[in-house]
Amino acid sequence: MAAAAVLIICGLAACGGSSSPSSTASASSGSGGASAAIETQYSYAVKFARCMRAHGVPQFPDPRNPGGFPQATITRLNDTAPAYDEAYNQCDPLLPNAGAPTRAQDAATLVKAVAVAKCERAHGIDIGDPSLQPNGQLEFSMANVNPNAPNFNKIGDICEKKVYGFS
Repeated sequence: MAAAAVLIICGLAACGGSSSPSSTASASSGSGGASAAIETQYSYAVKFARCMRAHGVPQFPDPRNPGGFPQATITRLNDTAPAYDEAYNQCDPLLPNAGAPTRAQDAATLVKAVAVAKCERAHGIDIGDPSLQPNGQLEFSMANVNPNAPNFNKIGDICEKKVYGFS
């Protein structure tokens, strides 16, 4: 569940627009407002990633700017390990609002996650559309998915690039 929370919290942390982990981070105005918000969101995500690695999750990835954390890499993390939980509890406060997204951010996250899932299905990954749980977390049905398949990461990267627009 914590990995799913990271996907929600940080998956769109650097995607721009209103999809930020903090309403204050996206409240910038003016012609550079969106760019400044992306940089602010990205800096939170970088601090979070460094903290996770420093607290016992050495394979925690750096975020992309823009684009948030790579979904395929986050999915492979063992979020049930005690070290992961401890690191997450230590690092979560580094995120604005302790990482809790707004309802609008939850909705935007779900739209993007559904688009990624649709793309993955088009490329042969049998993943269902995610659902947004009452606690704000995305839930993916991974029943028919082998995250260790050689093409899983490649397809995940292709689809994230397509949906989030980063290179």
